[in-house]
Amino acid sequence: MTTVFVKGLGLIGSTLIRAIRQKHPQYRIVGSDISTATLDFAIEQGLIDDAGTNLYQADQADFIILAGPVSAIVKDLHDLATVRTKARGDYYRCWQYQADDY
Repeated sequence: MTTVFVKGLGLIGSTLIRAIRQKHPQYRIVGSDISTATLDFAIEQGLIDDAGTNLYQADQADFIILAGPVSAIVKDLHDLATVRTKARGDYYRCWQYQADDY
């Protein structure tokens, strides 16, 4: 099963999740946010299948989306550089996708 990890469930993150859900309802989506109320709401609404804080379960994801503030994304990229991720082997392939693939 394809797993998508999204950190940041604000306007950008939640919009991307809705688009993914619409096109690929079978994907498992793990959401991460600093607000537990946001995470609870996202689960209640069926936007995400699992929730956590920080980079919880990012290592198990096929795709990782960082949708927080730029300062947080910079820190997350540094943290992800030290994590053995499922997607790491497909790094170059991911960048080759075209908009039509989604």
